[in-house]
Amino acid sequence: MTAILFALLVAISTFGGALLGYWLRRALPAGHVDEESRDVVRVSIGLVVTMTALILGLVVSAAKSEFDAEDSAVKQSAANVLALDQALELYGSETVDLRRSVRDALAARIAQAWPDSGTATPFADNQGMNPMALGLMARILALTPTTDAQRWLQSRALQLSSDLEESRWLVIERQGSAAGQPFVIVLTCWLALIFISFGLFAPRHATGIGTLIACSLSVAAAIFLILEMEQPYQGFIRVSPEPLQFALAQINRQPN
Repeated sequence: MTAILFALLVAISTFGGALLGYWLRRALPAGHVDEESRDVVRVSIGLVVTMTALILGLVVSAAKSEFDAEDSAVKQSAANVLALDQALELYGSETVDLRRSVRDALAARIAQAWPDSGTATPFADNQGMNPMALGLMARILALTPTTDAQRWLQSRALQLSSDLEESRWLVIERQGSAAGQPFVIVLTCWLALIFISFGLFAPRHATGIGTLIACSLSVAAAIFLILEMEQPYQGFIRVSPEPLQFALAQINRQPN
């Protein structure tokens, strides 16, 4: 289920809960909605509201942290690719094919992570889509440096290629959700319960209904943000490909 559909479901569930509260207020005997009952409901729901607000805030923060980590990883990868290409260029003409492999792998990574359709799974374990699968480290190790400068550049290129592979695996490992769907469903049930209590004692006029609608849309927006940031390469809120695109453009400008 997409984030926008799930958020819509949350909005419907919460406002539907408020409408259910309105109905219960009319259906229940007068003794069940008196001042003492109101106090009991207020105290009990207050506990649920506190737990929901706390957990919702923590999950939003965790999703934002994961999103920022993905964004930083993309920027770091772009810097490493540029540094790797520079090291191979300085090494000498023996690395022309290696540089082409780096360029092609970078172009494939961009196309895979940010397809025009936005439907592909980013960084899938497709061995044709990453520099390491092309045997980049093995080919760097196979170089035969003849000077101290070339030996240093070979060591530098090996370190950068290792860093790129490590960042690729970190991205794959971080594809897990900070809040799985069962958790979000439970959270939605809590929100619906809270809105039932709101509707149970809310005044029946346009201002009260409008406020409940606004609150329903607000909590739905929070769920939407969580689910969107958990898929940083798809949807409306995405990690920008510009750092890698810039790196590719810079490599293409260099003579091969």
